[in-house]
Formats: sequence, structure tokens, C-alpha cells
Amino acid sequence: MRRPDPFYLPYFLLLLSGATLAVPADDNAQHAPQPNASIATLLELQRSGALASTPRQALPGPAQTRAWQRYLDSFSHPIPAHYIDESFKTP
Repeated sequence: MRRPDPFYLPYFLLLLSGATLAVPADDNAQHAPQPNASIATLLELQRSGALASTPRQALPGPAQTRAWQRYLDSFSHPIPAHYIDESFKTP
């Protein structure tokens, strides 16, 4: 049996944290919920790579070759001074 992919775990945890934060707090509660604490925990898990996928993820040969060539070709153009495109303005 295939082990579940941990890719969706952070999103699932984030969904659960949002559901628990949506519940109104009890007036007699000692401590107010800390919404940023769960987000900080999820960001730390992402930053540390603790939930990273262990199998190496790579493109198939031809796609990888084309992507690498596009990357190399990007150095043949000078970097423009401005990125403003006037063609998207509405009249």
C-alpha cells in the first residue's frame, strides 16, 4: 500500500487551524487564541523542510532539456530598464 503524500499536510493543518479560529472564544477563557502561532508553526515546518518529499522530483529528459535551454537563453537579452507595458492601458 502506498504511503500518503505529505504534500497536502500543511494545507490540511492550515484548514484545521482556520476552523478552530472561527469558533467564538469563551468569555471565561484564560488565554485568547493566537492565530499567528499556528501559521508560524506551519511556516517553520515549510522552512525547515521537515515535511519535504523524500523522492527526488525531476522533469522528464526532453522537458528538462528545453527548460534548461530557455534558462540559458534568458541571459542573451539585456535586462530592460523599465517593465511598464503601455499596451495594457484602457482608453
